[in-house]
Amino acid sequence: MAETVGDHLLRRLREWGVEQVFAYPGDGINGIVASFEKAGNQPRFVQARHEEMAAFEAVGYAKFSGQVGICMATSGPGAIHLLNGLYDAKPDHVPVVAIDTSDQLAPAWDRAFSVNRPTVLDVRCDPEVPPIPPHATFEQMKPAAQAVLKGDPNAWHLMAQGLKTKAQEILPGTSS
Repeated sequence: MAETVGDHLLRRLREWGVEQVFAYPGDGINGIVASFEKAGNQPRFVQARHEEMAAFEAVGYAKFSGQVGICMATSGPGAIHLLNGLYDAKPDHVPVVAIDTSDQLAPAWDRAFSVNRPTVLDVRCDPEVPPIPPHATFEQMKPAAQAVLKGDPNAWHLMAQGLKTKAQEILPGTSS
């Protein structure tokens, strides 16, 4: 089976040492939520009763563990509900990352993990532009490309969009 965006996201979270993700499931992130089971619940999925509680749980985790707290909700109203928890993290300078379903995902992750304050990643997924982190090696990108070529009817267009996005990161002054 092909690697999905959710699978890739969870693999990256494991690589960064993330142990838990606090979330309230919803249609915008159901693909990611489904990936937790395929990943053997690593990192651990902790289901909250509300988006706001997911953020507060992530903040509490960050405050008491010294690790980055990760919370996740759907876009729109779900993401807005994360804000109260993020505001709670700010006075204590604890690192909390909120995932919401950008083409700047990898640099945003790097910034989020390097600061001691709450960070929101607002991820708008365009199905025609694969998320390729700027620091991804050919060996890391190869399995994703193979999966797309095997199972996506629009594979060549998707691959062209990915190469275009990568060129924009590498070549200064290039725009879409």
